[in-house]
Amino acid sequence: MRITASKSKMLCYLGYFYTDTSPDSSFYIVQELAPGKSLATLVQNGWHTTEEKIRGIAIQIFKILIYLHELKPPVIHRDIKPYNIILGEDWQVFLVDFGTVQNIYHSTFVWKIYCTGVV
Repeated sequence: MRITASKSKMLCYLGYFYTDTSPDSSFYIVQELAPGKSLATLVQNGWHTTEEKIRGIAIQIFKILIYLHELKPPVIHRDIKPYNIILGEDWQVFLVDFGTVQNIYHSTFVWKIYCTGVV
């Protein structure tokens, strides 16, 4: 199967903030709102679709992962599950909840605005 490039919409990260309160500290990533519902919610509500549409969703997820892994430094999501995959009304796929990324880059994170997650 060949994955071809398509016109991309990007879900932008707007910023981040860090709180340091004893005995805990937290790192937060702020991103645009992803319109739609999670795959988990859709399935729990009885959603069914065709194999062709599922294949299209999977291809979009693969494209997102390829994009993230080709960034310098690469972004590794580490928590891909149906709750973190949002499906928009136009079948646009959004990968959300990059909370576990902080563990990889916690000590080296520098302020940047990354636009990632949707193709």
